[in-house]
Amino acid sequence: MSKIKAIIFDLDDTLYDTTAQRIDKALKAAVEAMVKSGLNCSVEDGFRAIKEIIKKNPLGERFLKLAEQHNADEAVCEIGKKAYYGFESDELSLFPGVRELLKKLKKDYTLILVTFGEPKTQNKKVELLGIKELFDISLITQNPDKEEVFLEALDKIGIKQNRILCVGDRIDSEIRIANKLGMTTVRIMHGMYQNLKAKSALENPDFTIKNLKEIENILKNIEINESKLEKGPSITLIGGGTGIPTLIEGLKKYTYNIASIITITDEGRSSGMLRKELKILPPGDVRNNIIALSDSEKLLHDLLQYRFDTGSLNGHTVGNVLLAALTKITGNFQEGIKELSKILNLKGGVFPSTLEDTHICAKLEDSTVLKNEQEIVIKGKRIQTVKRNPIKEVFIEPEDVKGNPSAVENIKDADIIVIGPGSLITSVMPNLLIKDIKKAIKDSKAKKVYVCNIVTQPGQTEDFTAADHLRFIEKYLGKGVVDYIVLNNEMPSKKLIEQYEKDKSYIVKNDIEEIKKIGVVPIEGELIEDIDGKKILWEKTYLLRHDSNKVAELIVSVYNNGRK
Repeated sequence: MSKIKAIIFDLDDTLYDTTAQRIDKALKAAVEAMVKSGLNCSVEDGFRAIKEIIKKNPLGERFLKLAEQHNADEAVCEIGKKAYYGFESDELSLFPGVRELLKKLKKDYTLILVTFGEPKTQNKKVELLGIKELFDISLITQNPDKEEVFLEALDKIGIKQNRILCVGDRIDSEIRIANKLGMTTVRIMHGMYQNLKAKSALENPDFTIKNLKEIENILKNIEINESKLEKGPSITLIGGGTGIPTLIEGLKKYTYNIASIITITDEGRSSGMLRKELKILPPGDVRNNIIALSDSEKLLHDLLQYRFDTGSLNGHTVGNVLLAALTKITGNFQEGIKELSKILNLKGGVFPSTLEDTHICAKLEDSTVLKNEQEIVIKGKRIQTVKRNPIKEVFIEPEDVKGNPSAVENIKDADIIVIGPGSLITSVMPNLLIKDIKKAIKDSKAKKVYVCNIVTQPGQTEDFTAADHLRFIEKYLGKGVVDYIVLNNEMPSKKLIEQYEKDKSYIVKNDIEEIKKIGVVPIEGELIEDIDGKKILWEKTYLLRHDSNKVAELIVSVYNNGRK
């Protein structure tokens, strides 16, 4: 949890008691209008009935339910709605102490008001409460896509999501959206929605309060947590692709001392073009890890990920081009990374496993040799057309490349070493085949954890079980080096499994007894990320991906259990 720079506040039942000051009056006005239009009951009985309806189901169609109870038609229901949403109070007041709190917070934080409803009505509330000048930005909207409104707020303030605190009363609305976007969330237990129960992890707030004054203590606790993160365990991640940056998102909640050791054999898309044309190491995986570790503001984050789609720069990201330029300016890829890390206020570090140009190669069982990553990887149309023998062994060319000294040092100093997740052949193995890296891992006293992939990959790990993944690593790293293996035991939907199987990818079987025979401790969990509730990162669509928070929790538990 990073230091907070901005706070988003909801309005109704967050800053003032809308139930006592407005809702009850508005409900009575609505019921009165419905009775006048033919609802067969007294205003008092109708009011009691609608309050009971709301109590049982705060999110339900209250006016329709009331009309149905008294055999009234839909027109009566619509009259009630119109009276309710058009109701305007003549007098409103903030919760006690809120004005003073907002004035105090405004000195150190950017304050944003986000409220949904009929603009005229919501503006009138803001006017009656006298709070407009207390906020740097006020967004009052009827836009049904509330997430879009939050994104608008982010664009206006230019602050990264993990530096924003969101305060509201509805877990199904502002709390869910803020969690989805990676903000810190605070739920105030007040109003008609206080009894709602979370239906998913995204509806669980980071903090729960009864009084807004408690926010000051929350902000202090976040500051204390920031200090703990700076003193957290040293975790070294080894891999490539999108697996490592995804995992970083979870680990950052436990420590800032994260080092990413990244493979540099990538030859696809922008990285491949820059590697070939400028004679530099491929920047793509490095870029994604830098962004994951960065504590920069949102605009810089988005800038580095921006990919051109026309002209001579078509396919290139700004981050890749910037890394290429910094490499040329400094004369060294690691120095280029170092300079970009300064710009982005990096928490942790990113280190290529070697600073020499190298390629991953594979020898098949029929002795065919694949000379680079592009030949090894089977994707797209090739999945259905390419048929070849299994991979027998892998190697790098040239074989005598030296490990990056900074990468070696971070491996030696680690409290825990995490290998993967990522493509076993093209993301993990290129690092383990470098002699200096291999020796550093074997000599390190850190606990070593391998995060096994969720699915197999066509042409690379077909028919591999979890134990097969381990055996392949041990073939090159040595037996007894890996201490733990993290395994997913959650089965995705049948539809999703079938979708993967069409591309010749299958769920990795967790053969626990075989793993134990190897001498590695299996750690299982339901580790599939809920992609319906989260924003897809790194520009590539992955339907099955590790949940960074759950995997991070397991990894940190290994560290904590090993401490005396």
